[in-house]
Amino acid sequence: MCGGFMAFKKKTELINVSGSISEVGPNTFTELEVSLDLDPLSREIFVVTDAYLDPFTPNTVPGLRTSTKLSVTNTSRTGVQTIADSQCISNVTDTIFGGAAEFNFARTAMPVSQISVGTSMDYLSIISTPNFFVQVQGENNLGGSGGSFRLTGYRAVADADTYSALVASEVLSV
Repeated sequence: MCGGFMAFKKKTELINVSGSISEVGPNTFTELEVSLDLDPLSREIFVVTDAYLDPFTPNTVPGLRTSTKLSVTNTSRTGVQTIADSQCISNVTDTIFGGAAEFNFARTAMPVSQISVGTSMDYLSIISTPNFFVQVQGENNLGGSGGSFRLTGYRAVADADTYSALVASEVLSV
């Protein structure tokens, strides 16, 4: 490491890792583990340059506030996260406020799309363990909720000090 900068070298062009997640039951926290197949012996990391979350639309229920919450994290969690969690890469909450006959929609938390220019000096997050996690939970929905996700980034190789610090940061933050 030189001057406090992380040292890693880009191995691939930008790639997308996409998928979807559905609750196991209505309003039930559900987590999906997504494998990146990183090679720890080569100190391989995944540099996240873009995150896109697309939650399913919450139900419209008169007189109730319904929501769908999604988050993507470096480590497994027991609930949907916000940026207050240092391992949260991105999050979003869609909410419908139900009146007697009218409904209002709001998107809160982080925007559904977070974008960088994809250079080695510009990224959202670095994943150093071989997987990441996607969480979903609905509130007051009549059926199961869920959403789609896409992380864009590239594979890179970190120097030994950088790799050690990144892995320790992920593992110790649980």
